[in-house]
Amino acid sequence: MGNELTDQIVDLLRAQPNLSAPEIAEALAEPGVNRSVVNRLLYAEWAIFEQVGSMAPPRWALKNYPPPGRPDAPTQVPAPPTEASHREQLSLRAWQRRALSEWTRNGRKGIVEGVGSTGKTVLGVQAVIEAVSANTPAVVCVADEVVRAQWLDELAELAPDCRVAGLGSNPRQGVERTWQVAIVTASTVARLRQIASPTQCSNALLVVDDLDRYGGGVFAQLLTDQFTSRLALTRALDRDDQAVRSRLLPYFGPAIAGCDYPTAHAQALLGPITVIQVGVELDAKERARLTHLDSLVDREYDTLVDSYGAPGKPAEFQTFVDVLATGRGSGAHHANRYLTAVADRATLLAECRAKTDLIGALPAEILTETQSIIFTERPVSASQVHHALTARGIPAATTATTLTAAQRTAIIEGLRDRSLAVLVEQRVLDPTIPVPGAEIAVLLARHRNHTQLIQRLGRVLRPGKSNRKQLVLNVFVAGSVEDPSRDGASLETSVGPLAAETVRTDPAGLITFLRTWHGLTPRAGARSEALRARGGHHLSAPQSGPKPQQPAAPKSAQTPMPESVAEPARFQQAPRPSVSGSAPGPATAPGSVPTAAPAPTTVSEPVPRPEPAAEAAAPHNSVLVGGSDSQGEEIAELLTELTRLGQIATGEEVGDLIGYTDPGDLRILAESAARDEQLVFAEIGGDSDDLLLLGTAPHTDLQRMRAAATRITVWANSSEDPIGAMYELMSDLDGISVPPHRLVQIAAFLRGTTPKALL
Repeated sequence: MGNELTDQIVDLLRAQPNLSAPEIAEALAEPGVNRSVVNRLLYAEWAIFEQVGSMAPPRWALKNYPPPGRPDAPTQVPAPPTEASHREQLSLRAWQRRALSEWTRNGRKGIVEGVGSTGKTVLGVQAVIEAVSANTPAVVCVADEVVRAQWLDELAELAPDCRVAGLGSNPRQGVERTWQVAIVTASTVARLRQIASPTQCSNALLVVDDLDRYGGGVFAQLLTDQFTSRLALTRALDRDDQAVRSRLLPYFGPAIAGCDYPTAHAQALLGPITVIQVGVELDAKERARLTHLDSLVDREYDTLVDSYGAPGKPAEFQTFVDVLATGRGSGAHHANRYLTAVADRATLLAECRAKTDLIGALPAEILTETQSIIFTERPVSASQVHHALTARGIPAATTATTLTAAQRTAIIEGLRDRSLAVLVEQRVLDPTIPVPGAEIAVLLARHRNHTQLIQRLGRVLRPGKSNRKQLVLNVFVAGSVEDPSRDGASLETSVGPLAAETVRTDPAGLITFLRTWHGLTPRAGARSEALRARGGHHLSAPQSGPKPQQPAAPKSAQTPMPESVAEPARFQQAPRPSVSGSAPGPATAPGSVPTAAPAPTTVSEPVPRPEPAAEAAAPHNSVLVGGSDSQGEEIAELLTELTRLGQIATGEEVGDLIGYTDPGDLRILAESAARDEQLVFAEIGGDSDDLLLLGTAPHTDLQRMRAAATRITVWANSSEDPIGAMYELMSDLDGISVPPHRLVQIAAFLRGTTPKALL
C-alpha cells in the first residue's frame, strides 16, 4: 500500500500543492488512510516531499517541483524546521501558557489539573518539545495505545524531526542513546529500564498523562531519580487520597491550577450544559432504614469529635477516622461503626428502588436515538439498571462485570457506530471505553468527592457545537444528604457557569423535559416502536422473544422550567406495603421536591421487578403462634435475615437489615420470638445495649442454647487471644452448629476492628 499511496499523494500535490496532512487524507478518501498514516509517509519520504513555509499544521509540496503558474521559477528548498520554529507553531491557550509558566517557575515540577477536552495533551507536548530543543531526553507515560497514537500524531505534526524510541525491539546495552522521546504505556512501562536506562537517560523529563489512571505498580517502576523535570497531567487531583499526599505530590511537586469548568466556559472551550436535579422518594421500609443510618452516623460522629478528638474539617476528619479504624479498642470500634454506617447509607441511597424505576420509565425512543452514560455505585446496581434497559429493547452495555477483550471491542465498536445507545458504569470508571456521541449523563450514585465528579463529567462533556445542550441528570433522594439543598459540594458548584440552565423537577417532569429537549411530538410513538424493534444489544446473550412494553409516561405533566420560574409535576409511584403494616402511601420527607397545585392524577407503573422470595427463605419456625399480624410479619422477617446470616448475628446487624431504628424496639421483637422458642439471645454486656441472637432448630435444648450464646459473648468480648481460643470455644459449644467465619466477624465487630486484623 505504501508505494501506491505515495503515488496518489504525488499526483494530488502535483495538481494541488500546499496541502496539510488532514487535507490530503480527506482528499484521498481511502479506507484506513487518516492523518496519522499520511503524516508518517510524508516524514519518511523526505526525498520526495517537503514542508512549505512555517504554518501550522505544516503544509506540503513536492521537492524541486515549481509552483503552478510559474513553470520557470527556481525552487527554494526551505531549511529543515528547528524545534524553536515548532514551538512557535504550537499556539497555546491562555490557561496552558499560564500553567506552563508556573510549572517552569516551580523548577519544572508540578501536577497540572485540567478538565477533559480542554488541551492537557497539547500542554504536555509543548513541555516535551521544549525539553528536546534543550537536548534533554523525555519519557512520556500514557494509559493505553489509543492515547499513545494521539501523542505520536501531535509530535509528528508539531515536531517532525523529533526521534521517538521504538518499543518493538530490545536496544543493545552500552550503545549511545539515539532517541529523543520515548512514549510508554501502562502495559509497557516495564520496558522502561531497557529503553531509558539511568546511564543512557539521566536528568530527563518525565511526563505522565492522565495521572488518575494508574496504580501503584506503574508508579513503582516510573517514579525514579533519573527524572529531574517532572510533569503530571490529570483531570482532577484527589488531595484526600493517601497515595496522592504521601507519594505523588512529594515526587511531582505542587498542584497547578490549570483549567476547571468555569475557565473552560470563560475561554469557550466547552459548550454550555443543562443540569437537571431529579428528586425521588424512598418507600416506607427504605425511609425507616435511612432514618436509622442517619441517626447512627450523627451519633458516631459526635462521639468521635467529642470523646476522641476528631477534627471538624471534613478532609481532616476522614483521615483521622481512617487511621483510628485500623487500631483496637473503643475508639476503633466507634470509627468502624461510623465508616460502616456511612457506606451502608450511600449504598441505600444509590440503589433505592425509585432510581431503578426512574430509569425504567424514561422514554425508550429518546434513549435509543441518543447516547448516554449512567453512573451507578456498585456492580449489582449497574447490572440491575442494565437489565431494566435491555428488557425494554434499549441497546445497552455495562462495564460492571469483568470484560473479555472481545466484549470490550464489541462495546467500543457498538458505541462508535451507535448501535449501542447506553453505557452503564459503576463507581470505578473505565475511561478506556470512549462514548463519542454521549449527550446525557445520569448520576444515580452521589459522587464521593469533587475529583470523582470531574472524572465522571469528563466522560461526557466535550467541545463542539450542537443543536441542543448536553444534559447532566443528577438523581437524588429528596431530603437526604445527597439532596442538592443540603449538599455543600453540589454539582452546580463544580460546573459553575458552564451550566447555562438548572432545572429541579421530579420523574414525571423529567420525562416531559426530555421530550421537549429531544424535539419529539406525541405522534412520534410509531417511530419509537420501530426503533425499539431493533432489539437490545446484550453482550452476554442476544435478546430474543417479545419485548415488554415501555411503561406509560404520565399523560399530564408540567414542562419543567428553571427553578425560579416553575414548580415540577409529581411522579406517582405505585404504593408498596409498609414494613410495620401501616397503610400504604407516598413518604414525605423534609426537603422533598415541592409539589405543584392539584392536577389529574397519573400513575407511571414501574418496571416489574421480582421481589425476594421471603417465604421460600424463611426458617422452619416462621409459623407464628402469638402476637399481632404486623408483629408476626416483622418476626418472620427477622428470622429470615437471621437464617441468611448463619443463624447467629448481633441485634444491630439484623435491625439494620429489617429497618429497626431503636435497640429497644428490636429487643421487644426478639423477646417475642424467644417466647415462641424461635430464637435465643444473650446480652452483649459492657456499655452496649446490643444482643447476640442465635436461631433455634426443632427439639432444641433451649437452656443449652442460651448458655452457648452467653459463652460466645464472653469469648468475643473478653478473650485475650480470640483466634487462639476458638478451638476451646467450639469444643464448649459441643454440637451446636455455628459458622466459624461468623464468630470471627462478630468478635471483630465487638472489638472495633476488622476480621482481617483480628486474624
